[in-house]
Order: sequence, then structure tokens, then C-alpha cells
Amino acid sequence: MSFTAGDVIKEALGFCGALDVNSSPDPHEFENGLSLLKSLIGDLSIDSLLIPVLTEDSLTLTVSDSEYTIGTATDDIITSRPIRIVNAFIRDSDDYDYPVKVDISEIDFNDILSKTNEGRPQYLLYKPEYPSGKIKLYPTPDTAETLILFSEKPFSALTNTATTISMPDEYKLCFSSNLAVLLGPSHGGIDNKIATMAERGKIKLRNYNATLRGVPLMEFDSVGYNSTPISKTRFLAGDF
Repeated sequence: MSFTAGDVIKEALGFCGALDVNSSPDPHEFENGLSLLKSLIGDLSIDSLLIPVLTEDSLTLTVSDSEYTIGTATDDIITSRPIRIVNAFIRDSDDYDYPVKVDISEIDFNDILSKTNEGRPQYLLYKPEYPSGKIKLYPTPDTAETLILFSEKPFSALTNTATTISMPDEYKLCFSSNLAVLLGPSHGGIDNKIATMAERGKIKLRNYNATLRGVPLMEFDSVGYNSTPISKTRFLAGDF
């Protein structure tokens, strides 16, 4: 399913009681709604388990080159700048894959004494700089093999209310109810049921995406932090 930013704004204003079913927002309401929706989507984009899918990208490595950029049309990898890289491996000419560790900290990476050692890369440090992210590999590649990355990318940028948001069906309600919470103060407040629905929507999406990625199911508190494990039976029954 795809929907527009305007669809989300109108639904959110409806939740606030500020818009009738057959009415359209005035330009000021649209402008304010779009500004808040941009902020909301930016905020949700850094929540790992609200990202519906991991994006795959690849690059043919250059011998003796250990640093690469990603995120703009002039970078080594032309794609949206990742928020984080969660998995990577090297594929050789025989289609054999070799894992690359992506959880090394910048401190540990900097502690490597001789970063010019060459070989098949075993470690990847990702620095989400802006506008281009930076990838550092160790050892430095000694063969032009293929680096394959799986990363979390931000939701699509919104330019205007007609911008299409290509997301699964279940995200529209999550976006509109959470936008309603942000719009609420300027419209006399928000019904507690809408605020609860907004939080529960994020919790359900986190748990749904956790099942797809093989991450342990968890109960989340009202601000989204893990608290206690939840069984798959309870999750599928909606008992959380």
C-alpha cells in the first residue's frame, strides 16, 4: 500500500477532532502538519525495530583501499545514507561468503595498531556522518571482492503533502495517530485513547518486525525501551 503525507495529516487532524470527514485542512494546517510529520518520521527512523526491512547494498572493493563513502550520488555506494549497518559479508569470485563483524566500536577500531595490513576484511566500522556515511575496513582489501551490506535506512523524505509514502498498510495508522499526539496541543488536546493507540501502534510494529528479524520478542514500556521478554504465543494472541 502507498499513501500520501496529506492522507496522514488529514487522518491525524480527524483524530484531533479538528477535521470533519468530508473537509480538507486549510493551507496553514497542512503546512504545520507536514512540518510535524517530517519531525515524527525523522524520530521514528532511528528506532531500529520500526524500520520494516533491511536494505541490501553492494560494492566491488578496491585493492589497498580501506575507506569508502555511502549516501549520495557522488559516493562509492550510491544509495540513501544508512542510519546503521547491521550485517555485512565479503563474497569471493566463487560465490563463497565470509562474515564481516560490524559491531566493533570506534575506540576498538582506532586501537588497531597497523591499519595498513592487507587481507580479506574482517571488521567494518560505520560512521553515519552527514551527508555521506563513511565505511572503514580492516584488514585493507587485497583482492577486488564484493562487499555486501545490510542496513537500516531512514523513511522516505517528505517534500510536500502530495509525497507518496510507500510503506506497509499497518504504518499509516501508526503515523497518523502519533502525528495526532503532536498536533493535539494546538487543537485543545488529544483523547487519551488516541494517545494510547499511538503508543501501542509503535509497540506492535516493533514486535512484528522483531519476529521477522529473529530478534527476541519483548514487551516495551511507554517510551519504547525493552523491559521483559514476551512469548510468541502471547504476541500472536495480542496479549501484551
